Amino acid sequence: EPPPPSEDRAETEPAEAEAIKLAMMPAISDAAERILLREINAVSRKKNIDGDWLATFYAGHKSAIVSILSPQLDSLARLSGAAVDVDKLSQQYAERHVSESLRRLGEGEKPDVWMQDRPAWIAEYLTEEVCR
Repeated sequence: EPPPPSEDRAETEPAEAEAIKLAMMPAISDAAERILLREINAVSRKKNIDGDWLATFYAGHKSAIVSILSPQLDSLARLSGAAVDVDKLSQQYAERHVSESLRRLGEGEKPDVWMQDRPAWIAEYLTEEVCR
């Protein structure tokens, strides 16, 4: 396991920290798109979606979210010197993401519209969570 961020890295200048966040935003947005495409494809292929299928799919999707996001969030934390538990943050976000997707599906929203605003929101939210 790589060493934790050094003490001098923990005191990243505000302008440098903002530059790091902006530089990592496309990678995190790409990860968010992969997460959403996985959902969109699964839901689109399913003819009759019931509660059992949703529970099974989203239980597995949580672990996929964590494995997709963790490398980018870890890179952001290391570059910015943020002292954040990436595994915990990824797992908490996976719970939040699944709840939001299920809420939207429950309201009758079609998942194909999720690519319009969710990737950017996810990337912004997570970079703020890592770097706060």
